[in-house]
Amino acid sequence: MYWTNQKILDAVINLAGAGAVALGRGLYNGVDQPVIDGAVNGLAQGAEAAGNGLKFWQTGNVQIYAAGLFVGIAVFVGVFLIRS
Repeated sequence: MYWTNQKILDAVINLAGAGAVALGRGLYNGVDQPVIDGAVNGLAQGAEAAGNGLKFWQTGNVQIYAAGLFVGIAVFVGVFLIRS
């Protein structure tokens, strides 16, 4: 029984474990890093670039924000009225 346990049952379990580790490493290097992490990192870089471009619009001047809001609403209403 000891020999059967050591040489057959444990060998099957160890082989399954080694296969699972190899599959996990392959998926990590072949799918997770380039695809999943690549997409997340790409989105993060896009958000950073957008933030770097938009940060100059943030002045802290509420009057400018209100004027921009007014102009935006006026443009929206104008486009809406032209299409109707």
